Amino acid sequence: MKTSCVLGLVLVVFDPVSSASNPPTATAYAIDLTVTMALSASGFATSQDPRTTQGPESVCRAMCEAQDRGILTVAAAIAYLADENESVAGTAAAIVRHQWTELSEEFFRGLDANPRAAYRFLEELARAPRPAAALWVATQIAETPSRSIGHRLLALAARGSELNQGFDLITSRTSLALAHYL
Repeated sequence: MKTSCVLGLVLVVFDPVSSASNPPTATAYAIDLTVTMALSASGFATSQDPRTTQGPESVCRAMCEAQDRGILTVAAAIAYLADENESVAGTAAAIVRHQWTELSEEFFRGLDANPRAAYRFLEELARAPRPAAALWVATQIAETPSRSIGHRLLALAARGSELNQGFDLITSRTSLALAHYL
């Protein structure tokens, strides 16, 4: 947008119609027209992804409409789950949790490739566990260099069963790791 405004000013500066003999309103009109055209062009260029041009409510509405039409893709769902806006991510998690009848391997691979989306989906499953996700959730409990203790504990909660056995497993390993540093 800054580049567009600068281009607008350059056009006005070199416009042969704009001179000392013309009234200032002619110059102001030229600037306004140029900036409006530049903004329209940039809006058109980014209109493919609603997350870049719309507020969270509009994005959530578009996501729900895509789900209702059956065109919400796995890739889009993963991207929405990873969105920085809590409303967008929460809506995506609720759609996947409550409306997708099947959770594909492609979906779980996408979650594995995107830790932010995986964490957000685990938060949803901790509220309402889903048997179709049980095997994937079990893999999220395992210790890996990139997986935080918070992520692993959230996966325990997402299992939907008693926490004693899994919690003991995590705490005993964590206690051993902490004892190593003491």
